[in-house]
Parts: sequence; structure tokens; C-alpha cells
Amino acid sequence: MKHCTTLISFLILFTHLVSAQVPQSMQYQAVIRDASGNPLLSAPVQFRFSVESIGGVQLYYQETQSTMTNALGGINLVIGSGNVVSGNFENIDWKSGGVQIRVEMDPTGGNNFAPFGTNSMQSVPYALYALKANSLDDDAVIDPGSIGSGGATIGQVLIWNGNEWAPGDDTDQQTLSVNGNQLSISNGNAVVLPSGSGGGDDWGDQTIESNNTLDGDGTLNSPLKIAQQGAINGEVLKWNGSLWAPDEDNGATYTAGNGININGSVISNTGDADASPTNEIQTLSINGNQLSLTNGGSVNLPNNTYTQGTGITIGANVISANNTQPLWNANQLQSRNLSASSPSSGQVLKWDGTAWSPGTDNGTSYNAGAGISIAGNTISALNTNELWNANQLR
Repeated sequence: MKHCTTLISFLILFTHLVSAQVPQSMQYQAVIRDASGNPLLSAPVQFRFSVESIGGVQLYYQETQSTMTNALGGINLVIGSGNVVSGNFENIDWKSGGVQIRVEMDPTGGNNFAPFGTNSMQSVPYALYALKANSLDDDAVIDPGSIGSGGATIGQVLIWNGNEWAPGDDTDQQTLSVNGNQLSISNGNAVVLPSGSGGGDDWGDQTIESNNTLDGDGTLNSPLKIAQQGAINGEVLKWNGSLWAPDEDNGATYTAGNGININGSVISNTGDADASPTNEIQTLSINGNQLSLTNGGSVNLPNNTYTQGTGITIGANVISANNTQPLWNANQLQSRNLSASSPSSGQVLKWDGTAWSPGTDNGTSYNAGAGISIAGNTISALNTNELWNANQLR
């Protein structure tokens, strides 16, 4: 057997497509020969069939089939019954024409396909086309332009004659007319319309069957309406569990629980066994961590544990500040240091440039000028200076 690259030179003894009957398929027959013209006897081969538009622009369907050549090198396959690669054979639009079948083959039975010929379907396989025409669904859409005239004249329609649809005159055209209260149809009957005034419901002697929730008998003179049912002004219809009945419009609906009575819009307490308004007053008491209610129960309060920090003393359940410790003796005021010097009676805090220190409260502060000396709270004249030796008088 020659290599696959010589497959294109294989000779086809005969290849033809035969229109098939239902089910949809086409028969394909061929004799497979090698490049020397000798038949490939009892050899495995695999074909790939592609149904496509002329020129291979659009692929409609593709399948593969594996087979063995017979003792004469022949094969006999049915296109449409192989292993589908893409598409649906039954959905091929044969009526459009312009369909070709491209055949490829691998003489070793593998998937290394090489061209084996292209057959152009110059005539549509009408058995397949007719099959589609005979199996239209009820909701199939038919192009009216593709239906022949069948000898119809302008204005005629298709009418079922008992055997087939055939052109015929549209004899079902009728018109409506009204005369007074009588409505008529041509080639038909007439009916009397209601007059629109009292009793024009055309019910004869019949009336609506109802209960006491409705008034009226359903006629023009006595139309149906909701009966009053004893309702008073402001009431609404409420569902009472079995029917809609008049009731107060009080918004939310309340249901009486234990010890409560509801009468209309009045809610009363019926759970108090006596008339005393004060016998329910109780007091709280605490013993250790137990909180009790007179004439009631008690609860244990959480037993929190505290740890004393710097400057704090805890004794039993008493928390105290150690205010005699340096922590409580402030050594700063407004972030300024305080002197540790002990003050004397009457002194005040004075800023000495570095700290607040005890000092005499001497009111205004003075600065010594020319001929003046200030020592503490003593102001002296430097009378030995020239300033005090006057060289003029007036």
C-alpha cells in the first residue's frame, strides 16, 4: 500500500449518490485502489463526509465512518448514519440547492484524512425534500412566495375541498348592521340588544340569589350593593372569623389575654383579686451580693473583684484614696513645677523664674530706678549720689 501522501492519486472506479427512502440517508459506493490501480482488498479505511455549500463556504453537516473494503476493494456506506462530528443531517436545507458532498479518506483507518473527491448535488435529493414537506409541524412557517398559484385568480383564497387545499372564492364575507336595538349579520341571524333603561338586563324573571349581606336583585332598577347590616357611621367591615361584619375602625386589633377584658374600645384589668391600689408596692433590699424584692424573689448580683492601684486602698467593699501620700501632693501647677519650700503665714505663690515658690504678698511689684534701692519690701533713696546734690532751686 502506498503512503497517505499518494492518496490523492487513488483511482475511483465508481462513486455515486443514490437518493434514499425514509429514514433520511444517502448511499455511497466506491472501489478503493492504490496508486498503481490495484484494489485495496480487505483493508481498514475511514471516511469523512461533509455536506456543505458549493465552494465549501458553509458546512451543514459532517460525519465519519470506518469500514473494511471487501474482496474486490469495494465499500458500501450510508451517509447520514455515521458518527456525527457537527450538524444534523435531518436539518439540511435541501430546497436551497447549491449543495456539495466532500469526501475524505484515510486508507489506514485512522484520522489522517486526505481529499477523495467532491460531488456537487446538481439536482436536489427530492425524496429528502419531499419528506420534509410531508412532515411539517402544525406551527411550521411556509413562505407564501414558494406556493404555486394552482390556477388561482386575484382575490381567491385556499379552501379545503375535502381532499386538498385548492383555490376558491371567499364566500364567508359577511357584514354587521344595526337597526334600533336589533343587531344583524348578513346571511345570518339577528339579536335584540338591551334597551339601556329599566329592566334592560334581558334576564327575564330571574334575579340574583344572595344573602343578607347584599341588597338589590341585579337589575337596572335594583342594582346590587352591600347591605347596611346594622352598621353605624364610621364603622368598617371586619372579618370576624366567619364573615365580614360591621365593626369599629380602631386600627390595630387586640386580643384579651390573662387578666384583661376588652369591651369595644375599653380595656380593663380583671386579674387584680382585690381593689387595693397599693398592695402591689414592694421594696428592694441587698445583703452582700443578693438583691431581694419583698413578696418576691431575689437574684445574686455579679461578684466583681477589684484590685487597688497606686494611691487607692480597698477594705471590704470600701474604696479609699490615700490622700496623704505624695501622689496627692501636686508638684506641678499648669505644667509648672511647685517649690517644696514650706510657706509662712500670709505668703502667696510667686513665680521665681523656674518654679512657683512661697513669697510675700506685697501687692504691686516695683523696680529700682535711678537713685532708688529696693531690698525686700524696703525702698531707700541713694542720697549720697549726685542726683541728690541739687545744683538748682526753682
